[in-house]
Amino acid sequence: MKKTTILFYLGSSALLFLFQYIYQYFGHGVYSTSLTYVWLIPLIGSGLLATLAKITPAYTTRLVRNLGNSALAIFVSWAILNGILEIAGSDYLTAYLYAGVACTILSCAAYIRHQLA
Repeated sequence: MKKTTILFYLGSSALLFLFQYIYQYFGHGVYSTSLTYVWLIPLIGSGLLATLAKITPAYTTRLVRNLGNSALAIFVSWAILNGILEIAGSDYLTAYLYAGVACTILSCAAYIRHQLA
């Protein structure tokens, strides 16, 4: 994984931490678990993606890399929207969660297919 990619994920984690801190500051004492820990998604996810890139060359295929990054983006947007809706006292978003799981499964399937080929 490139140095700029790692810096991008660290920067996005820092901005998400700042976002959730400011949003919950104005939440009048109401907190959301998914919004509190949203900054961990790109941090842990990029760590997993970087580990995959070091362990195996199959991760360097464009399809696997794009699907992995898409899954991270979907999970982050799900956590943000779910946290906002929890603070507002509204419903739970499952469509984003299903889309994130689908991208993760497709990424794993493309990785396995590339390994077997």
